[in-house]
Amino acid sequence: MNALLTVQIHRNALYQPSTSCALLRNATWPQDSSIQSCIWECQGQQQCQTAIYFDDENVCSLYSESCTINNVVSSESTRADVICVRRNQS
Repeated sequence: MNALLTVQIHRNALYQPSTSCALLRNATWPQDSSIQSCIWECQGQQQCQTAIYFDDENVCSLYSESCTINNVVSSESTRADVICVRRNQS
């Protein structure tokens, strides 16, 4: 089965899940990682619908909830980006 993965990235933003149970896990990488690593990590996790990539820590938080504009807020001084994932089965 093939799937088309579409992502929307909200720069300088944080995601506020509606429940603490939405967190699937946190992934960490070495210094040379990028937001692309977080996108691939979310893509590999079937339940992942939203991710936050923290630039300074090279941490990717994966969430099972769908990303909605109401849950995305400005990150202010934290360097982070929200990745909203849409999966289309083909």
